Amino acid sequence: MIARFAALVFLLAAAPSWAQSWPDKPLRILVIATAGGYPDIAARILATHLSPLLGQPVIVENRAGGGGNIASAAVAKAAPDGYTLLLTGNNHAVNPTLLPNPGFDYEKDFAPVSMISEATMIVVTSPTLQTKTVADLIALAKSRPPKSMALFSGIVGTPNHLAAELFTQMSGVDFTLVTYKGIAPALPDLLSGQLHVAIISLPSVLQMVKSGRLPGIAVTRKTRSVFLPDVPTVSESGLPGFDVNAWVCILTTGGTPRPVVQRLNTEIRKAMATREAHDAFMNQGTEPWTTTPEELEAYIKAETAKWRTVLNNAKVQS
Repeated sequence: MIARFAALVFLLAAAPSWAQSWPDKPLRILVIATAGGYPDIAARILATHLSPLLGQPVIVENRAGGGGNIASAAVAKAAPDGYTLLLTGNNHAVNPTLLPNPGFDYEKDFAPVSMISEATMIVVTSPTLQTKTVADLIALAKSRPPKSMALFSGIVGTPNHLAAELFTQMSGVDFTLVTYKGIAPALPDLLSGQLHVAIISLPSVLQMVKSGRLPGIAVTRKTRSVFLPDVPTVSESGLPGFDVNAWVCILTTGGTPRPVVQRLNTEIRKAMATREAHDAFMNQGTEPWTTTPEELEAYIKAETAKWRTVLNNAKVQS
């Protein structure tokens, strides 16, 4: 802690001249997930297009585990110089409730830089139900005995789990939440009717929905998805205010000089604005989304408060 404070004092004292020469060595992006998933792909697309703008290599390192807190802890304890970045997401707004004592401060030990992208989610139903709208689904569920309908839930704290809890609370339906480690093992049950409803990442089922094999009745974001513009939102389908998506953002270590944070934000937004980066995200079924540091900070605070209420209402524990 003393060494970090001394480094911060030095950086602040030298900030004007130091910021002008920044960066003069490679940057690292620590990713909260393993290779191949949405956070990892997002980090690698960003790194590819950010490196030429900064004139330095941007190295992606996967630090999965601990609900994202292994990577988070490494960034929280890094030197506050902007060379160590964190690619994180929903978990950063959920962990303060589920994992409140990680050995670092979720707010003070991080400096928000920019949102990167989002993957909307979609409410899909078993073809055996023949429901076409959210209103149909809720009416059907309420006509049946409590807990007689099964709703997909991911591991605690994941966007799949959060969406299931929020849908249950806002719809007033007493679903049975069935936990799967991912959508792949759940799909056979959903298609056969053993599982009735799932709220899952749109990219994972986009082609099945487009082909009509899996009924997609509503997307979960505030606005319709560019990938399925004719599918309404949950909010406009009877549950106003319903809003859940899987998102990823970039943070750096708390105390990083403001000029460096601003430079990072500027270059990230330039990188994300390129046609190549935009297309790379869209080809994954996700949408680029950048913000100012202040906008990201406000968004994370709002999400933290929102999910604390939802999880506490559900009496969810990690």
